[in-house]
Amino acid sequence: MKGRTVRVPLTDLGFPHGATTKQLMDTDHAVGVSRTVKPVMLSVADLGFEYDATTKEIIGTDQDTDPDGNLAPYTSGRGHQLGLQLCSPEVAPYLRLEYKDQPLGERLYAAMKPIATSDGEPRIFVLGHDANGLSLDAVRARAEDKWHPSDKFMFCLEP
Repeated sequence: MKGRTVRVPLTDLGFPHGATTKQLMDTDHAVGVSRTVKPVMLSVADLGFEYDATTKEIIGTDQDTDPDGNLAPYTSGRGHQLGLQLCSPEVAPYLRLEYKDQPLGERLYAAMKPIATSDGEPRIFVLGHDANGLSLDAVRARAEDKWHPSDKFMFCLEP
């Protein structure tokens, strides 16, 4: 995919999404900037995990530290080790608008800092395509949650 310019603030974008998705979109985390990003889609296996991998192994956690022991959130994940960046929250809703040819049955998880919703669970966006059409939803992403090698994550590159 080419670089995409994403703009905020977010509003109801006119496609199916769940209640937790709206909560994520209504947070301060999902507003504020316009920029161009290039999405990079990789399966958990593409990231080098033969078997299940945890959220912590894929994107890291807010408790990650650098080699000197200083706090360095979300730097221990495999994506960061490969030179990829986490996506900001506004990327997934805008990509949902543009990714109209998503294969049927694909679920694409946004590699992003999880956002806690009203139930206290950290969640990330997921773009889906099922028999009901294209959708944007949010799924739980605790550090210890496991992801199958075929699960696909979307990271970002800034051009």
